[in-house]
Parts: sequence; C-alpha cells; structure tokens
Amino acid sequence: MQPHIADAGVRQFLLKNLTRRDDTGFRWRMNLEVLDRDYEQLIAPVGHPGQTLPRTGALRAR
Repeated sequence: MQPHIADAGVRQFLLKNLTRRDDTGFRWRMNLEVLDRDYEQLIAPVGHPGQTLPRTGALRAR
C-alpha cells in the first residue's frame, strides 16, 4: 500500500476500516461515498484560531 499512499496515518486509517467478508475477500466498513465527497471538510482544522477548550477530567481544578 505504501507505494500508492505515502501518508502512514492514512494507511493506518484505511487498514483499520478493512474487514473480511464471509466469503473470500475484504470490504470497507466506512462510507466511501461520503469520505470522497466531504474529504476536504473532514481534514480541515477544527475551531477558530486562538480558541481553546476547557480542561476537564483528572487535571480539572477542584
């Protein structure tokens, strides 16, 4: 797969979404049509410059 897809993260994502069929072969678990259509939006940064999320969990002030 590496000769065709240089990015290791993309290769890992693809391999994690590949599953065996009951018969011979493999199939995708993901919705390829939506990924193809909305890929640029999916990889776009989230939020606005300078925007931060509140800290929660174990590090939250008590």
